[in-house]
Amino acid sequence: MAIRKSGDSSDLNQPQSLRDVRVEQRRNYTDACSEKGADGEGIARGTNRVYNETFGSKPAGKRDDWTDRQQQEIAVSENFAANRVRDLPTPDEGSSQSKANDRVVEASGEGAKNAKDYVDDQSDNGNWWSRLF
Repeated sequence: MAIRKSGDSSDLNQPQSLRDVRVEQRRNYTDACSEKGADGEGIARGTNRVYNETFGSKPAGKRDDWTDRQQQEIAVSENFAANRVRDLPTPDEGSSQSKANDRVVEASGEGAKNAKDYVDDQSDNGNWWSRLF
């Protein structure tokens, strides 16, 4: 897999590095949470819920130090979680921050559960990652 450096052109025929995909999916997830009214606390709680559903708890260390498999799994989980969060109705104006955060956390957990099921079901094929990214 070719690694794209920050100065590289945006040639779409050039595959993204695992880190680039993971960072892109993280941004996708946080953007979805913000769009549905979550604040920093809601995004943090949602992220913890994704970790718990994906791994049982957050892996040790920084994401860049995780195994390739863990990085792939979190990218898939945040992708699924972002899609689930985006499916939420937009919060009514004046609705409480707490309620918006709770809805995002719950949707994040559901998305991560679906991602884990997908990875578990597709692991026998060995190409669960390449089917998505």
